[in-house]
Amino acid sequence: MTQRALARRLVPLAAAAAFALALAAVVVSRAGWFHRFEVDGVKINPRAPVRDDVAYDLVVWEEAVVAPWAKETHAEHLERAVLEFSRQRPNVRVTVQMLDEETARERLEAAVAAGAPPDVYGAVKGVLWAWPYQVPASPYMPVDQGAEPLPVDPRALAGLTAAGAVWGWPRGLWWDGWLGRRELAISDDWTYGSLLQGGTGPSSSDRITVSLDLTSVQLLEQLMGAAGTPSYVDGHGQGAWDRSGLAETAAFLRSLQQSRGPGGDMDAAARRRLENLLAGDVDLIGPVNPYAVQSALRHAPDRLIIVPPPGRPGSPPAWPVAVSGYFVFRQHDYKGDDHTRLAAELAAFLAKKTETWLVESVGLLPVSAEGRDVWRERAPWDAANRDVLAAAAEHAVVAPPWAAQVPVDSIRSALVPPWRAFIAGDTTPERFAEDAIRAIQRALSAGR
Repeated sequence: MTQRALARRLVPLAAAAAFALALAAVVVSRAGWFHRFEVDGVKINPRAPVRDDVAYDLVVWEEAVVAPWAKETHAEHLERAVLEFSRQRPNVRVTVQMLDEETARERLEAAVAAGAPPDVYGAVKGVLWAWPYQVPASPYMPVDQGAEPLPVDPRALAGLTAAGAVWGWPRGLWWDGWLGRRELAISDDWTYGSLLQGGTGPSSSDRITVSLDLTSVQLLEQLMGAAGTPSYVDGHGQGAWDRSGLAETAAFLRSLQQSRGPGGDMDAAARRRLENLLAGDVDLIGPVNPYAVQSALRHAPDRLIIVPPPGRPGSPPAWPVAVSGYFVFRQHDYKGDDHTRLAAELAAFLAKKTETWLVESVGLLPVSAEGRDVWRERAPWDAANRDVLAAAAEHAVVAPPWAAQVPVDSIRSALVPPWRAFIAGDTTPERFAEDAIRAIQRALSAGR
């Protein structure tokens, strides 16, 4: 056989082989064989087709957000969202349980231990990660093609990212800060030193008077977050706070204590912070969350301004925030890739729907384009405070996913004794930093 004849015979064979390979690639791509991921030994295809001839049941546990002034409650809004989802997926039945945050976390821990967590879990704030049976969100999210911006704020995604995956669908950013009289002269270099030495109150000759809630270690958490370390642990479950930074923050608090004068009931002062601010007895209070600020603004509209917590000298501007979002779990008795895909679809749908309620009713920072539209039109802030919070979004420092096998409340409890001793003046800032780091390490070791 001549070379030319052989070539004529091989060309159709090569074309047929190429067509077969292309067809196989399409089949493999649609089947998801190249996209499978593993959760506790189960390999999951995120592209598994959802069947129209199968009745699916999905269970949602939701940490309730209370907003007494909202036009509709969290439960009512969620019910409407679920009904809309059910119209799109008529063969899917969704059961929702509303729980307070503490009860929900306790029940989730027990359910995970039993291998029977809910399909979807809505967390007020604080990221879930490294829980058994938790399913990463990133295999179900749109791929970033580079040409178009991501539909979700990268800062929110960063707060959900660990071990190369995104672990939830964000629906808003909880923030906290300080609150002061609008006449305050806050310097651009808003640090411990500028507050203690250069900050001025309404009168150019006055220093800013400050009333802080010294009874709670959450004040310490906020200041460490503003210094760039918004979590006790890093994404690997190791302690994130350093002694020198903690000692510097403690020294700042000690100086503020001394500037206020001796004595006083700290519990009573903490309770009266807002009252004293509204009466004009102090210029600045902290920390405050969206609830406290809304309450204050209802009593004194146009008189108060949200202020960032001061940072350590030399630190870039930072606002500590926490992600609110939805998370997906599989069960020990696995219900199938199609079931898991439906749970991910529901989580993404609820994140989009509830973001608008959280932005409008609670005043969280938005994470999507739709949320930003609601923020501009209906967020419960006047123009001045909206500008401040817009800057907060630009300088947000998000706590990383909580990888430690110990609840954050356990670490807070461990910190209470050294914190009380420090606030009572029984120990130095440097000694407090040593004691606090040891307390955190003990709590982490006990959880392993």
